[in-house]
Amino acid sequence: MTKAFQYKPEDKIYCSMTLYDACIHAFDALPICALVDSRFLCMHAESPHSGPLCDVLLCDPSEKFDDIDEEQPDFKPNDVRGCAYFFSYYACRDFLLRNNLLSIIRGHEVQKDDVRFFRKSSRTNFPVIVSLFSAPNYCDTYNNVAVTLRLDANQHLSVIHIEAHSHPFVLPNYENGFQFGERFILYYTTHLLLSIFNMYSPEELAAEDDRKDKTDRPDIQALVNEAEKERIKNYDQAIQLDQIFERRPNT
Repeated sequence: MTKAFQYKPEDKIYCSMTLYDACIHAFDALPICALVDSRFLCMHAESPHSGPLCDVLLCDPSEKFDDIDEEQPDFKPNDVRGCAYFFSYYACRDFLLRNNLLSIIRGHEVQKDDVRFFRKSSRTNFPVIVSLFSAPNYCDTYNNVAVTLRLDANQHLSVIHIEAHSHPFVLPNYENGFQFGERFILYYTTHLLLSIFNMYSPEELAAEDDRKDKTDRPDIQALVNEAEKERIKNYDQAIQLDQIFERRPNT
């Protein structure tokens, strides 16, 4: 999962695998469930593909959970996920009653309306199940608003909404700007040099090879001396020297 959703690659590039391993070990040590205020059973964490933990964490309320139908089975295979089970209102109600709990709060399943309060218990008049999801715009696809629940000092639950924000710009393969730009600098510099080298045809270059060396002429030697003394300030003089040393034809 961490590889599929890019956490592992980001840790490997920006930090280290030591940090990644430490985070995974810390996550493995988190409790499977938490009992809040001795009334709310909160659960959700990574789980194996099968077994009791899978069933505890990945079971879902059945589609007919809110229907008043006492004949629906307490549990049936979860054919949507391909693992765990669907459970009914009555199975949940009996579980809460046996364990003296008010409700199960589960951080699971993207909710169309941000948070879903399921059918209320006739005994407590409080939803036996509350489903919420705390990842906004899940997978950049669902456009959902994330939700957390806050229990204040007066034991009142309030819903806090969290909207998605645009992702920061990331270069391909998480490269930094210098690495990414280096190949373009090399590419365009190479093409620039090739363009300069290809300015003249083979015939022009051959003609240049037969041209008499002009550097022995007194006027040319004077220009060279001026250049060595850093006295050249005239554009025409600079062009003349350029033509000599770069072997360019006179214009």
